[in-house]
Amino acid sequence: MDLNADVGETTVERDRRLLPYLTSCNVSCGAHAGGAELIVATVREAVEWGVPVGAHPSYPDRPGFGRRSVPISDARLEAELLFQIATVKSLVEAFGARLRHVKPHGALYHDVRSPGPRAGVLIAAVKRIAPDAAIVGQAGSPLDELAIRQGLAFRHEAFADRRYAAADALVPRSDPRALIETEDEFRDHLGDLLAGHVRDAAGERHVIPVDTICLHGDSPHAVHFAQIARGMIDGRTNQTADRGGSPS
Repeated sequence: MDLNADVGETTVERDRRLLPYLTSCNVSCGAHAGGAELIVATVREAVEWGVPVGAHPSYPDRPGFGRRSVPISDARLEAELLFQIATVKSLVEAFGARLRHVKPHGALYHDVRSPGPRAGVLIAAVKRIAPDAAIVGQAGSPLDELAIRQGLAFRHEAFADRRYAAADALVPRSDPRALIETEDEFRDHLGDLLAGHVRDAAGERHVIPVDTICLHGDSPHAVHFAQIARGMIDGRTNQTADRGGSPS
């Protein structure tokens, strides 16, 4: 199971502590957080650690950390996505690696979950600038079919440190219950995800496809939770191998 985190948003020191536990990372493209020095340093660190890099584009919204739907035209959004993705892609290639995926950030991530102009703009931008990169999106999202129809790979993502309102929807960040804060709940929730299901706000269990699991790099618990997640994922992989099966 792939473990990813959003990086290039806070400090390179924090990212340096996170990267050893990850099997992929999503580097901010500068529109919601991070500057040139931090983004370059983060890409360099990730490549040196051998952690595959994805671009993490967003609406141009630094004051809101990209968590607000910004009313811009499709043409402006296309320009933003092409520029942001190309920036991180060029840096990754400059350090001798290849861009693995593109994962929208914040409000844009949620706005492209369903068919519509925003999803179409994202898919067109990725297809133009990074056609070999996968799109990472909400597990079970219709964006899957849209991407595949355009010849792009899609990776279903679940969140290890967020509570779910429904099988395909997170509790909004504006809700104080959005984040998982305790180790016990984190372990229980991650165990569910590794088994291929999630519990909603009512406690109902739903089966979901999971290709990659995300931790938020800006969380105060990010490094500690990453250590726990790495141990749980590796333990599950070893148990599966001992039984002669194929780990996810």
